[in-house]
Amino acid sequence: MEITSQKLRAASEASRTALKMHDLVSSPSLRKKLNKLIRPFGVFSLFNLERNSKRNSKLNGVAIAVIVKNEAPYIKEWVEYYKIIGITKIYLYDNDSQDDLKDRIKTDVESGYIDYHPIHGKVRQSDAYNKALWQARKDRLYLLVIDADEFLFMKNSTDRLFDIVKGKLNVNDGVGGLAINWLIFGSSHYESKQPGLVTRTFVKRSPFGFKFNKHVKTLVNPDVVAGFLNPHFPVYIAGYHSVNLNGQTVEGPFNEPSADPEIRLNHYFTKSKEEFIKKRSRGMADNLNIRDMGKFEEHDQNDVFDDSMKRYQAELEKAVQNDGREDA
Repeated sequence: MEITSQKLRAASEASRTALKMHDLVSSPSLRKKLNKLIRPFGVFSLFNLERNSKRNSKLNGVAIAVIVKNEAPYIKEWVEYYKIIGITKIYLYDNDSQDDLKDRIKTDVESGYIDYHPIHGKVRQSDAYNKALWQARKDRLYLLVIDADEFLFMKNSTDRLFDIVKGKLNVNDGVGGLAINWLIFGSSHYESKQPGLVTRTFVKRSPFGFKFNKHVKTLVNPDVVAGFLNPHFPVYIAGYHSVNLNGQTVEGPFNEPSADPEIRLNHYFTKSKEEFIKKRSRGMADNLNIRDMGKFEEHDQNDVFDDSMKRYQAELEKAVQNDGREDA
């Protein structure tokens, strides 16, 4: 069994013991100190993961893990979109929302489509993803970890995500995950929040080669992941790695984006300036910092008109209107 310090750290921090401890300890700095104390237990986690991964049992669908805070105005569109494109289940971790988020998703929680979990305190993003790893293994699902402003888009409307994933994630070749590049959408020059769908409103984006589009999020086989220490990529057990859509190995959070890929993550990072300011006030899920307004200027890219999401507009509008609370 190959053990590196990163694998040991990931396996220990993703262990059930660590996650239970993190739920009880509110201080991020204290959690870090305690993580070091339990680091040796990562050896047992790695051993069990490697032993179980050799069973190679089938996975039966694709789940999403997301951590959210005060996303009520947007959550219905986001959830309905992922139903449309064939996501099997959503593991949603509610990080102390103070709006009516839970009420907005009540029907989907009751139906079992959303597996809803409160998660308290600051800097809990990796904890949410590591909790979801355990659940995805149990449910026998691939796992995509993303944010609630990211929409996975397939260029060909007839493609099935599950079929693509099965074709690219071959554990016999050591492929444990698929790295999918961002495509940053800007504000479309809106200063204030607009009525209607996010995917209908913001139709201007960056060129494919824009520098921030090098960021990836990763869709993984949870059986071969030691844990998440970073929201963009996992740490794998020995012998496994991520690939991009061309089958090339990807290490870390970046991959050179290709032009017009078959799968991308439309990232509505800014929305309008008003919405960005409100988002900024919520803080970040993976650290204690507050985004400065310079991030808006850097990401507000509106060079390319792109309304490719309109193929879903009618179905999404119907679903959101049936919710009875489409936000103005």
